[in-house]
Amino acid sequence: MDPQLGPPPSSIRILSLNCWGLKFISKLRNERLTEIGNQIAAASPQPDIVGLQECWTQQDYNAIREKTQHILPYGKFYHSGIFGGGLVILSRWPILESNMVRYPLNGRPAAFYRGDWFVGKGVACARIQMGPSKRDIAEVFCTHVSWAFNYKVYTLTPIASRPVRTRTTRLLHLPPNSPSVGDHKTHACSR
Repeated sequence: MDPQLGPPPSSIRILSLNCWGLKFISKLRNERLTEIGNQIAAASPQPDIVGLQECWTQQDYNAIREKTQHILPYGKFYHSGIFGGGLVILSRWPILESNMVRYPLNGRPAAFYRGDWFVGKGVACARIQMGPSKRDIAEVFCTHVSWAFNYKVYTLTPIASRPVRTRTTRLLHLPPNSPSVGDHKTHACSR
């Protein structure tokens, strides 16, 4: 553990945002991702940990990092699938380890125009050292799940019947109190 780290924080400020950064599809993508970096850097109070979804390209990640590295010096861009996982974790504290676990179900290949099948959605995982001892480690998870489209009733419904939180916890064999951020595709009636 790093003895140079100060005492662990008494609270943590976490920001989660879907950047809507689909290359070739999202209008004003470059401008949006640059402005997201500007807004994170100017946020008051400043976030300690940021989880981003739909940050699909290394170029977009670099644009955000350029603006935020003075307050969030540690970061990870997660690669997965053909076009990437679209997930990013930024942190005020050192990231000790990180990996990404792909979800076994990511849309349908026949619905190629939605992109879910190709991008390799999943959950990004980072172990973050927030203080000097072994007990001062946060397990941070960032996810972006796929949706099934139900055209008969013009609504969106989650692909799996159980809440994303439960699926993520079971997939990674996590204790139920592990924090998770992301685009969970849930609504007020989710159970």
